[in-house]
Amino acid sequence: MTSVLKRTMAKYLHRGYRFALYDCGALTQSLYLAGTALDLDTCVVGGIYDDELSRFLGVNSVEEPAQLAFLVGPRSSGCDPEGNPAS
Repeated sequence: MTSVLKRTMAKYLHRGYRFALYDCGALTQSLYLAGTALDLDTCVVGGIYDDELSRFLGVNSVEEPAQLAFLVGPRSSGCDPEGNPAS
């Protein structure tokens, strides 16, 4: 997930950075809810290598920094939907 901070701050001035982070939080919540509804495993990763991720995404890490990564995949067979060990 990236943010175009220059555009956001041009519109909202000093509040722009905070609003960009609010948007990241709202989108993250929606992704978690959608993943849960589809019975998928989901995970937010905040400890990312910014420059490498930006290169992978094809964005400029200064003008459009990566805020976080969100992983989605099939639910592991090790636990049931409630998180209990599968038998």
